[in-house]
Amino acid sequence: MYKCINCMNKKEISNPHVTRKTAVITRKSAIITRRISP
Repeated sequence: MYKCINCMNKKEISNPHVTRKTAVITRKSAIITRRISP
């Protein structure tokens, strides 16, 4: 997870538009993890 987040952070600095996509991905992943874990 840390590596992915670090890579995304670097991309966000270069492309501010990517921040929205990463935010959506993080929200979806959080929802999926909540469904899997009780």
